[in-house]
Amino acid sequence: MQTNIIDVSTHQGQIDWAKVEADAVMIRACFGWDNNNQIDKQFAANVAGAVKYGTPYGLYHYSYATNASDARKEANFFLRVIEGLKPQYPVAFDFEDVTQLGGYDSNGRYHKSLPLGTQLDIIDAFLSTVEAAGYFAMLYMSASPLMQLYRYAPKRIKRYSIWVAHYGADKPNFAGEYGIWQYGVVGRWGTKGRDYTIPGQVSGVNANCDVNYGYKDYPAIIKAAGLNGFSKTTQPPKPVETQADELARIRAELTASKEHTVKLKKQVNSLTDELASYKNKCLEAAKLLTE
Repeated sequence: MQTNIIDVSTHQGQIDWAKVEADAVMIRACFGWDNNNQIDKQFAANVAGAVKYGTPYGLYHYSYATNASDARKEANFFLRVIEGLKPQYPVAFDFEDVTQLGGYDSNGRYHKSLPLGTQLDIIDAFLSTVEAAGYFAMLYMSASPLMQLYRYAPKRIKRYSIWVAHYGADKPNFAGEYGIWQYGVVGRWGTKGRDYTIPGQVSGVNANCDVNYGYKDYPAIIKAAGLNGFSKTTQPPKPVETQADELARIRAELTASKEHTVKLKKQVNSLTDELASYKNKCLEAAKLLTE
């Protein structure tokens, strides 16, 4: 299966959810650690709009953590913010900040990339905390740094469902399995230093908007596992057959077998009678021919 998914935050402003045509949406809940000023300003409105108009949604947290301890603080903040919600899609850890993966920040300051082992410790700390709280956890990263981690410790990356970002490609440059691919941005205008690959506008969104393909039936997976606030779906147990039930079943089978035998005997007798009648007619015909 392939679904069309958008991801939104306060950067998209007020969304007209009645016009949104996406199959699902990933909504930013918060960023950093415990500070109400770091709850996304459109978070509540976006969740309410998605629920009202029947758009399945997931949630994500943008991280600034540079060590495992801070990652756990962020996870607990995230859990507090999303408490009581039942997202049908995963809850994701957005791991992409320049303080983590290296690069220049908005002030022109350069940051070195954290060691790969430290990056993995941060990811594990956040996602394991979220998983322990009963949520379906997902990791969001760009393809290149994600691939570095995958080569370094594939088993640790394989533990999680992956949301990979890679724009302008036929497919993500990532050797592992992924459930969501952020393949581009739809926008009517550009932002300095960034090229938008897809001209246009996402219906209901009056701003540039990330677009993704989804490849798994997350609502079914999450509900079947009893995660994200849903009760686990189980098959009703088969009734246990008692000795009395078994005896009744055997009697019914024998009765049916006897009835079938009687029916077959009647058919055989009928055929035998027809054969005898035919034989007598043949004998009479032969007798007439010899006279």
